[in-house]
Amino acid sequence: RTLLGQIDGMLGRQGLTPADIGLVAVGRGPGGFTGIRVGMATAAGMALGLGATVWPVDSLAVLARHAAGHQGIVMPLIDARKSEVYGAAYRVPLDAPPERVAEPRVGPRDEVVGALCELAGDPSPLIFGSGAVVYGGASAVPPAWHVPCAGATGWLAAMAWEAAGRQAEGAPSIDPVYIRPSDAELNAAS
Repeated sequence: RTLLGQIDGMLGRQGLTPADIGLVAVGRGPGGFTGIRVGMATAAGMALGLGATVWPVDSLAVLARHAAGHQGIVMPLIDARKSEVYGAAYRVPLDAPPERVAEPRVGPRDEVVGALCELAGDPSPLIFGSGAVVYGGASAVPPAWHVPCAGATGWLAAMAWEAAGRQAEGAPSIDPVYIRPSDAELNAAS
């Protein structure tokens, strides 16, 4: 309810107008079904209205970006509810987007962490994010690392947009990444 007003306030504080926006970045998931859909629909609507490019980015990579420059494997975990987490494993260079070394998965925290540690070949990764806070096992990191950062979302989208020559045709499709079926899908199948 307050998102567009917050964006307008942010633009005003920076001395910008909506016409100054050329790129709209948005997390595409994994994450909560409603939050991902609302965020992507809002971003798509804004981009369409502004004549800007919308660029969806991996929500786990956004979290991983907190650890830019960390020498080992990082494992961001997002609370997936139902006693589960979304997680993936990354290497995070200082000046480049995170490099995924193990694909995203969903499940109980211990199962996801165990599988990702094995796939990444690192028994003691840096673990953080809402899933690590809710279900335990968070590494000693600053509290802000457990929450996605709008700046990291924008940075990742801008890096990819620049790599595509600022061409909208290079953008990923505006489709959410869910990893698991929704409750509605599960109920329809039963």
